[in-house]
Amino acid sequence: MHIALMVDPGNNDGTPSATEPGIGFSNGMHGDFASATGTLSTATVTCDASGNASATRWTGTPYSMRC
Repeated sequence: MHIALMVDPGNNDGTPSATEPGIGFSNGMHGDFASATGTLSTATVTCDASGNASATRWTGTPYSMRC
């Protein structure tokens, strides 16, 4: 699976939607950018007490996220 972690700097994409043909947002994704891309074979996500998440078995650019 090819995957991208997207950033919405203006927080203006709107409501997310998912259909069989793909995913999208009610206001589109103008101005968004990918902060990480890669191929996901499997992943395990764990959260610490501060709400930080870490993923293992990620093939591609390392990334961080919040729970």
